[in-house]
Amino acid sequence: MTKIIFCALSLLILLALKPTSQVFAGQALPVHIRQGGDVDNEEVNLSRSAGDEVVWSSAGDEFTISFQISPFAASSFHVPAGGSISSGPVRSNAALGHYQYFISDDSSGNGGDPGVNIK
Repeated sequence: MTKIIFCALSLLILLALKPTSQVFAGQALPVHIRQGGDVDNEEVNLSRSAGDEVVWSSAGDEFTISFQISPFAASSFHVPAGGSISSGPVRSNAALGHYQYFISDDSSGNGGDPGVNIK
């Protein structure tokens, strides 16, 4: 009986010192880059509060993603040939609104200029 009381008290102390909290993981929204820097999603809507992120992928060439002003921790991302890269979550202090980015094909220099909307 003493062990049960001790375990119950220990659990109450732990709960008082470190209450449980919920952490919401954001969505990883895919953007597929095609030949020449064209994408399948010209505009991606991301939630700042949920910590959404973009995952750029290429089945072909290497690409570089560049933001002049970035809603993410980094402003440029390298997508390897046949691979993918994540932007990481939207920064908690990123302004709401539209962010244009440029995709450049590392082999040809061609590219596109899609964007993300932070809500």
